[in-house]
Amino acid sequence: MIAKQKNLNVMRIVVDAQTLALETKNQTRDLINLGLKPSTNKPLRVALVGSYVPRKCGIATFTEDVFKSLERLQTVSAVDVFAMGDGNHYDYPSEVCFEIDQTPTGYHRAAAKINLGSYDVLFVQHEFGLFGGNAGDALFEMLDRVTVPVMTMLHTVLRDPTSEQADVIKRLSERSKALLTMSTRGKSFLTANYDISEDRIAVVPHGIPDTPPRELESNKKRFGLEGKLVALTFGLIGPGKGLEYAIEAIPEIVRKHPNFVYVLLGATHPTLIKEQGERYREGLRHQAERLGILKHVHFENRFVDLSELTQWIGAADVYLTPYLNEAQITSGTLSYAYGCGTPVVSTPYWHAVDLLAEERGYLVPFRDGDAIAKQVNRLLDDQPLREAMAQKAYEDGRTMVWPAVATQLARLLRSCLRIDQLARLTSSGKPTSTGEISWLPTGEINLNHLFRLTDDTGIIQHATCALPNRHEGYCVDDNARALLLTLILDQLDCEQDRLGSAQSRYVEFVNHAIDEQNGSVRNFMSYSRKWLETTGADDSMGRTSWVLGTCVGRTLQEGIRVWAKRMYLPVLRRIVATSSLRAWCFGLLGVCEYRTHDQNHAEINEIGREFLSRIAFRRKESKAPDWPWFEDRLTYDNAKLPHALLAGALSFDNPSLFEQSLASLEWLCQVQSGPDGCFSPIGSNGFFVRGQLRAVFDQQPVEAWATTSACLAAHAATGNPKWFREASKAYNWFVGRNVRGFMVVDMSTGGCFDGLHSDRVNFNQGAESTLSWLLADAEMRLAGYPIPSESERANPLNFATKHN
Repeated sequence: MIAKQKNLNVMRIVVDAQTLALETKNQTRDLINLGLKPSTNKPLRVALVGSYVPRKCGIATFTEDVFKSLERLQTVSAVDVFAMGDGNHYDYPSEVCFEIDQTPTGYHRAAAKINLGSYDVLFVQHEFGLFGGNAGDALFEMLDRVTVPVMTMLHTVLRDPTSEQADVIKRLSERSKALLTMSTRGKSFLTANYDISEDRIAVVPHGIPDTPPRELESNKKRFGLEGKLVALTFGLIGPGKGLEYAIEAIPEIVRKHPNFVYVLLGATHPTLIKEQGERYREGLRHQAERLGILKHVHFENRFVDLSELTQWIGAADVYLTPYLNEAQITSGTLSYAYGCGTPVVSTPYWHAVDLLAEERGYLVPFRDGDAIAKQVNRLLDDQPLREAMAQKAYEDGRTMVWPAVATQLARLLRSCLRIDQLARLTSSGKPTSTGEISWLPTGEINLNHLFRLTDDTGIIQHATCALPNRHEGYCVDDNARALLLTLILDQLDCEQDRLGSAQSRYVEFVNHAIDEQNGSVRNFMSYSRKWLETTGADDSMGRTSWVLGTCVGRTLQEGIRVWAKRMYLPVLRRIVATSSLRAWCFGLLGVCEYRTHDQNHAEINEIGREFLSRIAFRRKESKAPDWPWFEDRLTYDNAKLPHALLAGALSFDNPSLFEQSLASLEWLCQVQSGPDGCFSPIGSNGFFVRGQLRAVFDQQPVEAWATTSACLAAHAATGNPKWFREASKAYNWFVGRNVRGFMVVDMSTGGCFDGLHSDRVNFNQGAESTLSWLLADAEMRLAGYPIPSESERANPLNFATKHN
């Protein structure tokens, strides 16, 4: 249960592994009263981290079982597996959405994917040797970056850990909403030796397959063991398993039971294979030869699937675990054998002591073949005893079957989500801001949908869901944005194979749209490649001039720069003749980009100053104490207005206008802040006219990109971290930090939905929306700006010029 505290600051998780009763009614009421939407009926979306099949290790099998059992529950909508790599290539099944290599970059990319995936909870399978670093502490490269609540299953809990191991477990406790262990002994170790509150620890048994009562003789017949008395050990083979002591016991067992066979089922541990080959297995074989009992030892040197494994367990009269070390808190093989109804003889490692207490099985000393022989013979001598023990084990095992364990896990996962919801509350009882920096892009940018929309002509402007809508044709606005994106990706050293070809298509389209003689720009083209107008809107000319100036300033290809210079001035002169504020702003941004390459072009400098003067005059004319803006309304691409003023003030050294640009941008960020602090752009369903109510929906991706870009520019110019926080708020709008909590990015395609409505997203993934997302993503990746010194902070213009 989750105990409700009056001040809601101290949250305790008290878990009963049998009932896991939750005070759902009270908790739902608390969430409603505190302004949070309760998620009781919403199926969970789970990110599952661990090694995974076909990798051959116990954690991989366990993680697969967790996946399959959770996926069957109606309370879980999706489970995506993030598989831990080990340097080998595996052909993973479809549920594996990402393989994590043991490098900081690998962990960072995994964290980014988890944060973008709209997951409710991250469920980690922990084993010290799985994650790399010092006692596995490399895992925190991921955990310290994820923004979803974490629950951790501890597969090893040591009574006497090293200081490094203890530190890792304590950090896991701090980073996790709950820790799970598979035994009460493990829980006692965690409280006594790691100083972890027992209220944060849950005991959940190791899951086992839900098999019918075994049919001993038919299973023996399946493996050619008719008429045999069979003992079984299964799992990865290695020296720590103590198998040599089981073989040492066989002569005495065979003396009383000549029809006895000992089956060793399992492949040699992959790490041991790398280091020693099959030396250990061959040693066991030679031992059996020396003792004259080789025909009584059956080596099955392979990794079997679950179906065959349960049949082998069902063919065994006795299960042996002669392990050498008591410090094993959990044994999956022991759980499987016992829960499927096989009598057990085991050495007294911790899990065996707990599971086999009260004569549920027989314990023998470590490294004692005679004791093993004695207890095995005791069972083989007495068939009624064996059958009674088998029946009792099978009945006990019904509480351990995966459907029952999965239900417990799902309840725990939901409790972690609820604790996380409550923990987001401030002491005033108000929801905390969701606009803080929660994710920074890492890994390879996803351009799949961009390439899907791009054909031999250019980028198609609209889509029906993720399918390009060819009926709507093309526009220069989107091709200019797409060309701008490729220039930024070039700066990021993006090496995707199709990027160069796509960039050529965008250049060709923009070139074809421009009338080089008079600078006019056509915008719309049909899918049959016919222009639908002789001259496009002023905004289209503005965006075209912006990308031409950016080509001059940023391209890595001299041919593109030469072309852009030739086309630039005619378009720029045409914009001067317009009365469009946004066209002037786009034009000024292009001039500032051009000047990073050449500050000595007299006419371009003159036009840039003219744009800057006009934009400043519009602001002065419209400005009021409560409205420091450029117009009497906020409409679309709003952040581009202060962004252009800021860029122009920096480029032409005008400190007064620089301060005005920051004041307008700060006001815009306040206006675009939702009730819970998240980014909430002006909706296009009515916009925002001064003195009237603003429209909240339909929110457009282009606004999130424009604000991200403008705030990053302010951060680069001032070094003030508040601007990076504002950029991150706008950026996080795409990934669910918005007033509806909806993902606006389709991570499966790399596309972006066309808008956020009051009750849904627009599932179409058109070019403008997708490019807005990709441009915001790309610009965040370029955000590694230098931080100014105190003296540089006093003069941001000098700082920006120095680091341009």
